[in-house]
Amino acid sequence: MRRVLSSVLAVLSAGLVAACSAPPVTRVVLLPQADGSPSAVVVRSNNDSEETLSKPYQRATARARGGPVVEQADPARVQAEYKLLFEMLPPPAPR
Repeated sequence: MRRVLSSVLAVLSAGLVAACSAPPVTRVVLLPQADGSPSAVVVRSNNDSEETLSKPYQRATARARGGPVVEQADPARVQAEYKLLFEMLPPPAPR
């Protein structure tokens, strides 16, 4: 029993160390404005590299090292991945 418990603790410890050593990742997705007006956001990394997102559903991924990586995200996939957040959006303001 001690041998099994020791093995389980070793595996859990290794998993915890691996999780803690993973570099932090920040993702930013530019969503379209409700009225269709243009918008943009600047994403800056720790080394002062920066990228500007100016098209709807552009996504920047910034890690602890290196500059942000920009790509065009699929709108349906973004809405599926963040479904709960989209459901929490307030209704559009009356015009």
